[in-house]
Amino acid sequence: MECPNSKKNINVCRTFLIYWLALILWQNLFKAETRGGIDAIFKVFLLGFLIVSFLQRKLFINRNNIIVLALFGFSQMITLFLCDIQYQSIGVVVSYLYPIVYIFLVYCIGNNLTATKKQVDKMNNYILIVLLISIFYTLIFDPKQYTKAIQEQDSGYGSELSSFFLSMHEYALYLFYGITVCVNRITEKKKGYFVYYLLFFTFFATMVFTFSRTALVGCLVYLCIYALLNRKSNFSKVFVVLVCVAFLVILTTPAISDYVYKVVWKSGHMSSREKLNELAGIYFEEGTILNKFFGHGITSVNTFFVNEGDIQSVHNAYLHVLLCYGITGIAFFVAYLIVQVVNILRFFKYDKAVALSSFGMLVFSILVMIPNTFLIFSSSIDCFFITSMMLVIPKYQRNAVRQQIYYK
Repeated sequence: MECPNSKKNINVCRTFLIYWLALILWQNLFKAETRGGIDAIFKVFLLGFLIVSFLQRKLFINRNNIIVLALFGFSQMITLFLCDIQYQSIGVVVSYLYPIVYIFLVYCIGNNLTATKKQVDKMNNYILIVLLISIFYTLIFDPKQYTKAIQEQDSGYGSELSSFFLSMHEYALYLFYGITVCVNRITEKKKGYFVYYLLFFTFFATMVFTFSRTALVGCLVYLCIYALLNRKSNFSKVFVVLVCVAFLVILTTPAISDYVYKVVWKSGHMSSREKLNELAGIYFEEGTILNKFFGHGITSVNTFFVNEGDIQSVHNAYLHVLLCYGITGIAFFVAYLIVQVVNILRFFKYDKAVALSSFGMLVFSILVMIPNTFLIFSSSIDCFFITSMMLVIPKYQRNAVRQQIYYK
């Protein structure tokens, strides 16, 4: 269904960039513990900004997606009224409504939106600038972060880099995205592409000191996929050489191998993750039939893990969805990821470069959700970034390729 009087089309890259930058500024204005309910109100304001932005275009309703969204929304409302409605918290309501509204915007009325290469490149320039500011900020105003990370001898837990972001995982996520931008521009042989080699090494080294194992593994998997499927590029050859040299140095230098194994790889508490997984299994088994199909609810799950494990999450997005939204929720979640894999694999015949970038980001997203609290279509800043920049915008890039306007 189209709106005949409207000829506007939004620059979705600019919209998502403004949203993300606003969240970064917001989280640095006040500490998380002092924001409380104001944080939820601010997210409602930003969600309103997204709604208004998406409505400023020709409206096209994808009926198939509407049907799927209606079923998903219905299951979410069952969980809300079954488990969490008694808490009467605006934060809880936002947590349930946000994914429904967001999916409606990007896959129902915005399903045919496009993101041209020029728009994506401009957005990526700003993201690179933010990353460089974060690195220089730490070097100038908080160099102790680097000192603690480099001098750490036992475990990186508590000594990781986070710059001015809330967590090392959030920082590592942005650094990974910056690495993908550098890889694409090196492959394209843009003017001055040697600068992107320098940025690539800078971002990767910084990511190492975040001690985010998930991001590091995901990044290496992304680079391996890129090198394997794009073997003729100079970057792929350089990457293979660098991997061989890195392994040789690590194996032959005891000080470096100890640091990599004890500090980088063993950072954090693996036993606590195992305990959380066991608690998740117990909590799921003890639930009623309704709980198994529609979950225990967001607040109930958070409360359970605070009481049992002194942490608000199971640290596994898939288990989190299963516990919060039940078998119904995890079915929607996994089905979405499978559809994305199929769509991208089919797209390789249209544009290998765009398909390769989309596939690498999707694989990273799937991996990073296994041991982390990242959850696509959730309202937190890191979840918004991984959903918008690494799943939705690549979809709009593919739309632009199909409409033959991507490179114009």
